[in-house]
Amino acid sequence: MARNRKIANKIAKNLVVPIPAMYDNCGGINKLSTFNYLEFLKNSGVKCVMTTAGTSQFNMLAKRDVARLNYIVCADGFDSYILGIHPTNTARTIEQIKSLQKMLGKKSNKCIMLLYPERYYDDETIVNHFYRCADASEIPVIIHAMFMRQGTGGWYDYSSKLINKLVEHSNIIGIKEETSELGKAYNICNQIDKDECLIIAAGGSMRRYNALKPTGVQTWLSGVGNMFPEAELAFRKDTSKLNIIKDFENPMFDVFMKIGWHKAMREAIRQLAIGCVVNGEPFAKISSEERSAITNVLQELKEKCQKHGF
Repeated sequence: MARNRKIANKIAKNLVVPIPAMYDNCGGINKLSTFNYLEFLKNSGVKCVMTTAGTSQFNMLAKRDVARLNYIVCADGFDSYILGIHPTNTARTIEQIKSLQKMLGKKSNKCIMLLYPERYYDDETIVNHFYRCADASEIPVIIHAMFMRQGTGGWYDYSSKLINKLVEHSNIIGIKEETSELGKAYNICNQIDKDECLIIAAGGSMRRYNALKPTGVQTWLSGVGNMFPEAELAFRKDTSKLNIIKDFENPMFDVFMKIGWHKAMREAIRQLAIGCVVNGEPFAKISSEERSAITNVLQELKEKCQKHGF
């Protein structure tokens, strides 16, 4: 199978925006609310979207709900899509891949993203799992290279050696980089063959991308852009505009990270009325103090949008 660089090159030029799960009252995916949020992003100029284990909360969804979310996301008109699959054993992952292929067809603007479902024991087991999945897929594959628990205790980050081995497979085109520490991420990314591997920096948005840019990392997963996409799109267009990080990302991260990123982001989306976020159980509730802090920083960023002409 020849390596498909077309979708990788398309993603590399764009900001990647993860889609939060929007629930109905029964804990399933709310189609209308999800569609409205996607329309907000598209009308703001977003070209590439992703469903992913973290922001899309796969741990809170049944496999059928993940499939439904992917179907809804793909019904909208973005340039490129990265579609996560519920992490499970190899055979069941392949079943999901085939089901997704049947739903999507062989369109060149989509790829799937796989998260390793087990603890780390050795590289060979991971390579075998992803190679088998990539063999079964007619759609290009991105690996969610997130740090994981080791079977013998502690944590494991994907090494550059393992990543370079994974992208030797012609159908594995890149990674979503989510290394535990920025310094370690820099060293790992610096040793990855970027001619063969698309790298999407995650877990730190514009600041992380800016820190990793010297290694050749091509793009990043949005943070502020989930609520104020124009700000991150402006930085994507000209990454020398570091005042955008200072004016938007720094104040938002200062508040959101103290509350918890996903918890704060979902409340911000609700306050901005760009998505109807119903939180099922178990999900931590927002306190009045946290809600007030989010309201204040959103107001600050709205004023910054006017200042920057967004």
